[in-house]
Amino acid sequence: VAPRAVNPPTQPIELQVTSAHTTPTGTPQSSPLFLPQALSTSHPYPHGYPWMHTESGSDLPLLPSSSIFSPAYMLPPASGVASVSLGALQQMGHDLDGPETDESPDVDDTPSQEAPPPGTDLVGTVQNKDVKRADLTESPNSKQTYKQFFKQFKNKEREGFKDAKHFALDHLCHLPEKLHWKVYLELADLAKRENHLRTARKYYFKVTQLQPYAAQGWLEYAKMEEECGQLEQCQAILATGLHYCPFNESLMVKGIKHEERMGNLSAARTLLSRLRTQSIDKAWRTIMEGGLLEARAGNVLVARKVFKYLIKNVPWYGPIYQEAYRFEERCEEYERAIHIVEKGLKENPRYGPLWFSALRLYEKMASTSPHYNSAPSDSSSPSPLLQTRQLVERARAAISRELTWKIYFEAAQIEERAGNLALARTAYVKSVEHCSENLLWKVWLGGSRTELNADNIDIARKLLTRSLQEVPAKMRAMVLLECSRLEEYAGHTDKARRILERARQETRYEWKVFLESVLLEMRAGNTEAAIREAKAALKIHSGTGRLWAVLIQLNQAHGKEAQSKVFQRALQQVPKSGEVWCEGARILLSSRSLLSGPTSEALSASLSRSTSALALAPPSPSSTPLPSSTTSPLSKSLDALASPADVLRRKLHEARQFLDFAVQFTPQYGDSFIEYLRLELMEHGPEADTSRLEQLCVNADPNYGTMWLHSKRHPLDSTRQVLRNAKRMLLETSSTAPPAAHESWQGRETPSDQGESGEGCWVGNTGVLSLHRTQTLTPDLSNEEKRKLIFGSDQIKP
Repeated sequence: VAPRAVNPPTQPIELQVTSAHTTPTGTPQSSPLFLPQALSTSHPYPHGYPWMHTESGSDLPLLPSSSIFSPAYMLPPASGVASVSLGALQQMGHDLDGPETDESPDVDDTPSQEAPPPGTDLVGTVQNKDVKRADLTESPNSKQTYKQFFKQFKNKEREGFKDAKHFALDHLCHLPEKLHWKVYLELADLAKRENHLRTARKYYFKVTQLQPYAAQGWLEYAKMEEECGQLEQCQAILATGLHYCPFNESLMVKGIKHEERMGNLSAARTLLSRLRTQSIDKAWRTIMEGGLLEARAGNVLVARKVFKYLIKNVPWYGPIYQEAYRFEERCEEYERAIHIVEKGLKENPRYGPLWFSALRLYEKMASTSPHYNSAPSDSSSPSPLLQTRQLVERARAAISRELTWKIYFEAAQIEERAGNLALARTAYVKSVEHCSENLLWKVWLGGSRTELNADNIDIARKLLTRSLQEVPAKMRAMVLLECSRLEEYAGHTDKARRILERARQETRYEWKVFLESVLLEMRAGNTEAAIREAKAALKIHSGTGRLWAVLIQLNQAHGKEAQSKVFQRALQQVPKSGEVWCEGARILLSSRSLLSGPTSEALSASLSRSTSALALAPPSPSSTPLPSSTTSPLSKSLDALASPADVLRRKLHEARQFLDFAVQFTPQYGDSFIEYLRLELMEHGPEADTSRLEQLCVNADPNYGTMWLHSKRHPLDSTRQVLRNAKRMLLETSSTAPPAAHESWQGRETPSDQGESGEGCWVGNTGVLSLHRTQTLTPDLSNEEKRKLIFGSDQIKP
């Protein structure tokens, strides 16, 4: 998910892509990229894609090629980044990074392997294209020879990079020449894993020189540059690779996704237009990626036509129906989704994922029906719940025997959510009867949660004990966590601590056990103990972003300065943690200076026009921006000299940047989207247009986060519904603020007796958990509220 400005300008922004960040500029550059509006609701091809051939009975006409434009992927290569020469590719390895401590690779320097002058196309340097293509076909002897070499090479890897490198280069003479590119590819991959990036670039270049028709070399080369944040170089490599392998599926999909990430949807669509001459049998996988691209861009009608076209022409492939169903479900078009699933089940009756999707849809439709358990008096059709039960029997009869236990497991959870405990137990018994022995522990675990939700603590404890006896060692932590939560729910906090202590000893490798120890102390109201647990956990799992994020939250009790220091330390350890960047945004949005700005019309107008400067490349640890209000005394002095309006504008701008990074790095973390929603409400008020933010969130499909789970009222709530719940709670809590807070959010003042960790929860108030303040178990909570606080909205999944 590429985070975009929530309110981008209507005109394209001319951007100059650099090696680190991208900034708007008004001066024409040498090779700018024109990035169109990423989430446009319109589409340049209103009747479908050019690769949708005009056929009998088809309503998708072929469009003329003149309607297509892209400077990056036209054939032959046009000006700009697509005109990539052999010398230009080789120069990348010298320009993008300086000298390394590792010695230079042993690449031959004979004249035949020297790069031609810059500007010479790589195609022209290959003398015998047919021979190169033929070299991709290996004989049985060649395969066996390379297999023996590969096994020895992997053993040498354990001795170190230099030993493995010398072994590989020394054995080149014993391998057929047509296999040399595979050796260099393995060396490049090893150099990348050892962080010798310059060496890896040279080896990847060697691979593309020896065998330019091997798509794997271009693909791995592009992936490395993308991981290093060199998006322009990645684009150039993909464009050149597609010159040699114009219809390679992996390269096409990678190129489409990369252009989408850069916001260049026109180039992605141009890539898809290449398929106009290809048979649907060869191109349907890439065409499906085109449908997903339009779905992520919010072009609902076009995406729907693409999926309809694929279903008509490739009816035998189950995942097409699955993706089409997910698309309609995210659009909350449940009737359409059911129609697609039923059609898919008719064509592919043994495709398991579609049956589970159908169960989810039928239950969701049943739960929203006013006649959940009984049919309407004027209808002859069965009740929605009865239809769901009938679907379970249909699935059991059609699905493979290995998945039958999962069907009954899902049926048990459906009955539990419908309030039918006896039927849920019956379904669990059938699940046990059909389940293999190595998976029985999951059924005991699911049954335990069901009994706990019915407040049958003793039965739940017995089922957990049985699960603990049968669970494999690598999944033991999951059951121990459930045991600890059960005892905490039963009021035995000390026993829960002992279980977690045992879990930390037995499953030291599992960071979730350490996180649960921190959360237990938080729920018990022991802030200092929670901080100690978090610090101890980070000594073992220093690369876990969620542990750093919770430590930042806990230091709220020590003030904003303490939080900022932990935030800066966290960025040095986990610069790509979305949870940490989200906490940084919360620090900015919760500061007192943010709440005391002016209320002038000019400031309000400027805020409504402001957009975030999006960095296309991920920030490196050395160039990571920090909150300027907390990084140095100089920045504080500048804040004192600046007007309140400038300080406010800068803080909001920085918070938006931090949230962009959070969404980019960890899109599945739902709290980042809720904080983004809070920022939009702060800037633009209750009538803020959040449609683009909603589309980003739907694309990411978040599945965890304290505030996210707090906003998820039902396990089957859609992403859009969770966002609506969060927005409603944000606005409702805003209405509970003191009367002075209703005048304008900029003029709010936090009551002095609340301090830095004030208990108010209106929009913009201090306190990092401004929405979800129920972090502590208190006696006045109901059993359902306690379960939600301890377990969240997580379901035990088969």
